[in-house]
Amino acid sequence: MGAAAVIITGGHTAEGEGLRAEGSERDVVDLLFDGEAFHEFRTTRVDVARAHGTGCTFASAVTASLALGRSLPDAAGRAQRYVAGAIAHARAVGHGAVQLDHFWGGILKG
Repeated sequence: MGAAAVIITGGHTAEGEGLRAEGSERDVVDLLFDGEAFHEFRTTRVDVARAHGTGCTFASAVTASLALGRSLPDAAGRAQRYVAGAIAHARAVGHGAVQLDHFWGGILKG
């Protein structure tokens, strides 16, 4: 019973915190514990005010990679890169959060 693995994503910033201009503070750091070891995944933060659907997209990307037989650490790293790309290619629709571009590139490639 209970979780066999846990991923803590580091994409959200506190309301009004904004982005800092230097070093690792500009990075998104996700942490995976796979039941045996910790794995850290780091990517540059994409500068958008708000993005809708990042958590669902991340979970779906991990699941897709696992379904293809990839390891959990590989799947988590691919998912982080995919979500960062989807945010970078997002489109503003109206005045709310940007909408991720799920077709920007392939998580399944390589």
